[in-house]
Amino acid sequence: MSLPYFLRLACLCLGVWFAVQLGTGWMVALLSPRLIQWAGRLQARRAATLLFTMRLLPGAAGAGVVMLICVPSYVLFEPYGAEEEVGAWCLGGALLCLLAWGLALVRTGRAALHSAQYLRRCRREAHKTWTASQPPTVWVVDDCSPGLALLGIFRPHLVVSAKLAQALPAEEFSAALAHELAHWAARDNLKRLFFLLTPDPFPFGGGLRRLERGWARFSEWAADDRAVQGDPRLSLSLAAALVRVARLGLGPAASPLMSTLIADRCGLAERVNRLLEEDRRPSPVISRGFMAGGAVLLGLAVVVPVVSALNWFHSVLEFLMH
Repeated sequence: MSLPYFLRLACLCLGVWFAVQLGTGWMVALLSPRLIQWAGRLQARRAATLLFTMRLLPGAAGAGVVMLICVPSYVLFEPYGAEEEVGAWCLGGALLCLLAWGLALVRTGRAALHSAQYLRRCRREAHKTWTASQPPTVWVVDDCSPGLALLGIFRPHLVVSAKLAQALPAEEFSAALAHELAHWAARDNLKRLFFLLTPDPFPFGGGLRRLERGWARFSEWAADDRAVQGDPRLSLSLAAALVRVARLGLGPAASPLMSTLIADRCGLAERVNRLLEEDRRPSPVISRGFMAGGAVLLGLAVVVPVVSALNWFHSVLEFLMH
């Protein structure tokens, strides 16, 4: 199939992005059990950050190769002129890339629609609201299946079931609210949005779902840690609140873009035991300056060889395109 200059560039970028994402995603999926096991030795917040980064790595790697290799080598060495043939492999990769992005956008749109509908319903049914000095706004509603949930990404709202508010003593209720505020401080709903927006390397297989589930578990642990701040009394109150809310039999989250007090009943016993046992794993301290310096050196180590080899990369891309 013959395509003009810029359409060939677009087709090449899409095909390379899909190929790099597929290869990187396969390696990450293969290593995900070891990654989750190793993350369990870290502090909960660092473990969640690690799994979040690894989940987004395939898409980021594909974008990096496209921006650092495909576009520069094509613009520098591909003569601007008449149409040229594009091979079936390149076209196939570009179409698969568009399919993966289309599925991700549909998935994100569906989740955003459900979240907006639930938010409107809560706004209509809220019979008591108050706003603290800082967001989020708290709504108490008669019918709220998750019991206690954080809605929204940039303008958050806390939705509390009246049944839950009446069932929890004041100290347990405060601990539960602190848990949800910890999700807000960590921007966990925004991270959930990134998961939905980032195309899965395996569109119909969900190859990286294991990492997403691991991140969800460690993000709950991190929110617990931030809420109790190492205070044994607060730990006991939050553990009691979790047990009491679980006994109320409240339903699951209404949207993937919301954080709830109990997101996974299967991990509830582990969370309660962790709070009662004060299991806080230490994490090695790494200075920000050291991390920034390492990032700069790594960037130079990658960029310099890439720039010097752009002509060779262009020959490889020409082979792949035709």
